[in-house]
Amino acid sequence: MKNKKDWAELEKWNEINESKKATYGIDITDMEKEKSKLDSWTHKLNVVGKTLKIGWIVVLIILIFIFITIINIAFSNMKNSFYVDVRKDIETRNFCKVKLISKDVVEAPGYKNKNGTFYFEMKKLPDVKFKVVKNYGKTMDDFDANFEKYLFENWKSDEKKYFKTDEHIEENEGLSKGLLNYKIYIEIENYDELLHSIDYIVDYLEYAENWNKETKIINNYHRNKGEFSVSPGNINIKIKDIYITTYPNVRTSNQIKEKAIEEFNKLF
Repeated sequence: MKNKKDWAELEKWNEINESKKATYGIDITDMEKEKSKLDSWTHKLNVVGKTLKIGWIVVLIILIFIFITIINIAFSNMKNSFYVDVRKDIETRNFCKVKLISKDVVEAPGYKNKNGTFYFEMKKLPDVKFKVVKNYGKTMDDFDANFEKYLFENWKSDEKKYFKTDEHIEENEGLSKGLLNYKIYIEIENYDELLHSIDYIVDYLEYAENWNKETKIINNYHRNKGEFSVSPGNINIKIKDIYITTYPNVRTSNQIKEKAIEEFNKLF
């Protein structure tokens, strides 16, 4: 010790300790050591407890997040499965604006879900009216048939006499029931007539493109140069009760010719 005062305090403390040991039969020094150990363990347990508490909170938050995510996915799937914006769907697929005239629908389970028949007309061409039949997430329409019919009936050309049409209302059960089915085709018997029919089809498709340049009804920004994109329906060549489909599987005049000849050669 550095001085006598420190020695005096130490001796006094020892005397007190010896006195308590004689009275209670215990060494206070040992008790304080044990107490110190106990305090140390208590502190460690408190730290562990706090850590576990934080861990459980984190786990709980993660579980809540997972639950909310699953609910959102399920709700989104239900919405995507049942909900269809009929007007927007038609406009997106056909690159034109349409107007809802009326509808005959019923409420159905699902997010904003209505099943039934929707009646539309083209905004810039009210003469073209069509129907969309919807059942939950599935739809069918006769836009192509009605628009094709309008284009063909307003085509002023001598070549029109080589074409035939097949027009009827679907009667089978299902979404297509009541929809217009309209087909344009040219009937041929030999290879020479095939080549002529290709020219007539290309002339009709060029007429549709020129008509649209004036009216600006269809706005297909995805159209590549040299491609036909206005006429929507299948235009066929018929030989021996077999239909050769060219447009719209391919969309340029050269592709249409190559496709028709290829399909013709498969038959003979």
